[in-house]
Amino acid sequence: MKFSELGLIEELTKATDKLGFETASEIQAEAIPYGLNGRDVLAQAQTGTGKTLAFLIPILNNLELENKKVQSLILAPTRELAIQIKEEIDKITIFMNVSVMAAYGGEPIDRQLKKLRENPSIVVGTPGRSLDLIKRKKLNLSHIRFFVLDEVDEMLNMGFLEDVETIFELMPAKKQTLFFSATMPKKIKDISNRFLIDPIHIKVAAKSMTVDKVEQSYMICKNKNKPNILKRILLLRQGQKIIIFAKTKRSCDELHSFLVENKYRVAKIHGDIEQKNRTKVIADFKAGKFDILVASDVVARGIDIDGIDLVINFELPQDMEYYIHRIGRTGRGNAKKGEALSLVSPNMYRSEFSQYSKKLNCIIKEIPVPTYEQVKVLLAEQYKEEIALKINKKELDESYLILGKSLLQDNKPEDVVNILLSLLYPELAKSKEEDIEIGDDRPNRGRGGRARGGRSSNERSRGGRSSERSRSNDSNNSSRSRKPKSRNLNID
Repeated sequence: MKFSELGLIEELTKATDKLGFETASEIQAEAIPYGLNGRDVLAQAQTGTGKTLAFLIPILNNLELENKKVQSLILAPTRELAIQIKEEIDKITIFMNVSVMAAYGGEPIDRQLKKLRENPSIVVGTPGRSLDLIKRKKLNLSHIRFFVLDEVDEMLNMGFLEDVETIFELMPAKKQTLFFSATMPKKIKDISNRFLIDPIHIKVAAKSMTVDKVEQSYMICKNKNKPNILKRILLLRQGQKIIIFAKTKRSCDELHSFLVENKYRVAKIHGDIEQKNRTKVIADFKAGKFDILVASDVVARGIDIDGIDLVINFELPQDMEYYIHRIGRTGRGNAKKGEALSLVSPNMYRSEFSQYSKKLNCIIKEIPVPTYEQVKVLLAEQYKEEIALKINKKELDESYLILGKSLLQDNKPEDVVNILLSLLYPELAKSKEEDIEIGDDRPNRGRGGRARGGRSSNERSRGGRSSERSRSNDSNNSSRSRKPKSRNLNID
């Protein structure tokens, strides 16, 4: 279905055309018509399927622009996602005069109070900050006509149900309510029975994002080898925009320190970083001020940047849903097909990752770890082309020519070139730290190439404690900080 066939107001039709949104995605084609007709909606759709526009377009189409009251409240579980939704509204309302504000913690509340006094039509916020503004009697919900809960499953996982219930009770009974969630556990169905009136149920399969837009692959490698393997991958991906995901805040810090020490243009983002700094990092990444972003799962859903060439899972996430959200950062918008690469230990492959392709109903191909010689050959070709291009363009400096002639008079030409290239391209020089044990990295495979056996008893005993630590690390914004141990980057 084309957006031009949805019967939208002229301003929205012009906006979708200008933004290049010609054909509606599956979730948009199914949800928008019901939303336009005022129906309550309970939709299951992954990040990357276009669900944000699926609830924004009906709201914007039916807004009463002359009404200077808050008509719509959209709640999101994280600050990043709230900002992302607000930015999406700004883009789609290019031909409309719609006032919108984002309400979230980590930003001075006085600034948000000032924006509320400007009578926005739409408020996008996190439950905690929205409830704070309500209790201060600054956010008035008595004129709400549209209420949206985005990422409902994550909202419940983060313990926001009580806040949401309190907010819901303060809104008029007569309104349109739309729930969007990546998964649909029984708890969500239970609260939808209380919040929604005769809702239309919509479900979009995860494959529309994981298969159609992202080419997935993995490498089997020992955890201790991951840092040097990562360096090889990054050497082969120079100039590309890359997000690297780690499982915890501590892992992010360690990985970021490791990459900084190795002279990469890299920044990091996780739950312990102040909101204003997180916002700046995202803006700088979009602007190309650095090539690599290291991120944790807590902010995965809020990173909405077109043109991400590659997502690397340095560590696998706690569960498969986060894997889907991670790889959904690439191949977004009208971009070419994205890529996602996972570095998987043999134990993790046997215990979990071997089931991913079956559960996601997609192909995840294994690719070999690049050897040092492969990297060296490819880089040498790249550098040879760079130098030849500069020579052809006559990008020559007289001062260097004089020095070069002097060096060639007193030394063998091959020795001079060797020294100069080693200074210009030090990454071509092999060091002992670059050695990687490839032979033992393969999982124990049985007939048909599938991994045999389950997790070892030692791994199982470690796994429970590791999982518990991971959840606590990224769900609590603890004031404690640990100094990164970048020299011991054997992250499990």
